[in-house]
Amino acid sequence: TAYLEMLLARARDAFGAEGCVEDVVIQEAMLLEDAGDLRLVQTVRAAAVDGGGALSVSVASSAPDGAGAWITHVTARLRRDAAETSPGVLEHARRQCPLEQEMPAFYADLARRGLQFGERFRPVSRLWRGEGQALGEIALTDDDGGATLFHPALLDGCLQVLAAALPVDGDALFMPIAIGRYRLVDRPTARCWSHVEVRAAEGDTRRADVSVYDETGRPIAQITGVSLKRASRASLERL
Repeated sequence: TAYLEMLLARARDAFGAEGCVEDVVIQEAMLLEDAGDLRLVQTVRAAAVDGGGALSVSVASSAPDGAGAWITHVTARLRRDAAETSPGVLEHARRQCPLEQEMPAFYADLARRGLQFGERFRPVSRLWRGEGQALGEIALTDDDGGATLFHPALLDGCLQVLAAALPVDGDALFMPIAIGRYRLVDRPTARCWSHVEVRAAEGDTRRADVSVYDETGRPIAQITGVSLKRASRASLERL
């Protein structure tokens, strides 16, 4: 989610409030071996738009002293999008997701499958499931959004709801590898709602859309075309 924050900031720099992020491809995870490990991170943006009116951008990192090769972690395209968001459907999502999930069990199941979250990155406070979809209430434990457009912990919680929308498949997890489009309509407060709908499933991949609403049900963000790929616990342990 830190990648998305960086990319959206660059989109806003280029296109103002109408800037959005498209065609996000996660090429390689940025691995920090311990709490003291550091990486030098930079975003590189094209100087001019292409024929489709978009700017290409990438996020890369290297050792803190700049020595060694730069590793590209994410590529994307930035463009202007002034289209209105679709009408809010939060109440409809509530009706479609009637089964409440116990939160300790939700995070315990993710941990069992190899995905551990610290207390600060467990912002899903309540969760409901439906058929191929899920709805989560997301809240920061401390309101320290500062200058961020969408606090990474809050956005991470919105994406964690993906795990509830997908059927459990043994020890496997489905991890995001690409995003079709990310648009932020308004900066969220410390509390919001995330509605996930699974759109397609084929082999080891899934595709879903994430709609984010404020406490009144007003749409504030859309993350569409989220592609996920199956990752076993053994593969996560190798990271």
